[in-house]
Amino acid sequence: MGFFKKKAPAPTRDAAAQWRINRTRRQSFAPAYFAKQAFLFIGLTILVFFVDIALYIVFQFAIYNNHDYDGSPTSTTFEVTDNLSATEDESGATVYKLPYNTASWLDQQNAWAMLVGNDGEVLWSHNAPPEIANHTYTQNDIANAARTFYLENYPTFFGTNRDDGTVIVGYPIDEYVAFPINYMGNRELVAMVVLGVVLIYLDALIFFMVYSLSRRRMLKAITPAVEALDDLAHGVPTHMEMKGPLADIAESVNAASAIIQHKDEARKRWVSGVSHDVRTPLAISMGHAERIANATNAPAEVRKSGEVIVRQNERIRDLVEDLNIVSKLEYDSQPMNIETIQVVPFARGIVADYLNTGIDVQYDLEFFDTPTVQECAIQGDERLLRRAVRNLIDNAMRHNGEGCKIALSLDVEPSNMLALTVADNGRGCDTSRIGALMAQASTPDASYDAHGLGLTLVSRISIMHGGYVSFASEPKRGFTATMRIPIAMRQNDPPQAE
Repeated sequence: MGFFKKKAPAPTRDAAAQWRINRTRRQSFAPAYFAKQAFLFIGLTILVFFVDIALYIVFQFAIYNNHDYDGSPTSTTFEVTDNLSATEDESGATVYKLPYNTASWLDQQNAWAMLVGNDGEVLWSHNAPPEIANHTYTQNDIANAARTFYLENYPTFFGTNRDDGTVIVGYPIDEYVAFPINYMGNRELVAMVVLGVVLIYLDALIFFMVYSLSRRRMLKAITPAVEALDDLAHGVPTHMEMKGPLADIAESVNAASAIIQHKDEARKRWVSGVSHDVRTPLAISMGHAERIANATNAPAEVRKSGEVIVRQNERIRDLVEDLNIVSKLEYDSQPMNIETIQVVPFARGIVADYLNTGIDVQYDLEFFDTPTVQECAIQGDERLLRRAVRNLIDNAMRHNGEGCKIALSLDVEPSNMLALTVADNGRGCDTSRIGALMAQASTPDASYDAHGLGLTLVSRISIMHGGYVSFASEPKRGFTATMRIPIAMRQNDPPQAE
């Protein structure tokens, strides 16, 4: 008989979250949504249509004005038809005469004209090619030319019928191109192609502008959501007020922020409660352990056990205090008491405290400084900075139980930063662990390893003072931790003008 592990059920959403999801899905498929998009598309299409029509009208107006200036083929044909006059000479023969202005107009356009009588004979011509003028036309020839707009490959235009025949105006072979309904000049044809390119470019530009505006509006709308999500990623409570399609996102972000804030408050209360509940029994335990360690009538082995219990209780006390401080710093509930701190007396005082309270004989604590650091001061919370330095010294002692030399040194770096270094010559750690230690010290939710909570607290305090912490180590060559804090002033600096 086979067995299998039952898969854990996925976490279920609460009713409010599921309602928001369902509402968003309904809205995305609602007729109103599609109607709105359809209206936007129709409006954009109408806009493009009217822009194109307006540009086409402007183009036609320009062409019309150009024809009025140069003489369009149609107007020229009508002009010749209307102004060609017939008179009889002394012998009674019919003589045709075209006014000078109309003839000059034909010459300017390199055009020719002729009058074909009802019997097909050419009664009159002006600049007509010989193969055109010296020809007799049938009714079929005239009808075919009127239909195809070509006469012997010459583009031709026909005037209104006269009693004595039909006026035909022709142009050079390469001057005009016949369209199904009319002639268009080569210049007009090029202009139409240019107009088509301009219309395509303009339409594409309109669509691009609409797309850009729509994208900009979308980015502007989602920017608050991105900022809010970034705040949530950093554990900062946030609140959004949004309308329209993104209102559901705002509600979800606000709900997530409320949940995170509630959990943070619960964790803060839990840490505070644990710290408070541990202090009393820990104090009682330390009191009894100190009494046993100091009892002169107790066996040496019992007193030694009492000393071990005292040291372990002190570690628990320090751990609880670090946990409480980290929690307060994480939730910005730890007020900073900023003051000017002279770094040399500050560091010497920490070393003196260790030496005065007595440290185990296997540890050798020393202090070093440089002449330049004697004049330096920093701005910060002395209590927090003292806690950070003590954590570094305690860390060196804790991980070198067999004993080591510990050096607390101060130096000024070229970047105007105070370098406060705690170094030991103990067992150290592998270089591959330095990156993990840096990540642990700078990440609030990192899991604590052998170096524990102390380095996280050191990093947080350094960052709060505008600095940072770095580590260096090699196996069996000790461990070095350096806090870098901006220098606020030096004693020989000139006073700043107010």
